[in-house]
Amino acid sequence: MIDTAPGVAESAVIRKPEAAVSPKELIVRAKELLANYKVPKLVLFVGDLPRNTPGKIQKNLLRATFKDLATPGR
Repeated sequence: MIDTAPGVAESAVIRKPEAAVSPKELIVRAKELLANYKVPKLVLFVGDLPRNTPGKIQKNLLRATFKDLATPGR
């Protein structure tokens, strides 16, 4: 869903260099297309995603890097 948004190269989320898409725009788009419980509460743009040798995204490293942002009550 987010991958199809204009300006997004890949999600979890790398913005295309020329794009001017905002986190708010992506959340609004998600609300249009997804069930409420699937809508992200926070969208961050990063320059690159950590990958292992086969090229899979290392979600554990993303979680560790941004753990303070995902804590309840923020």
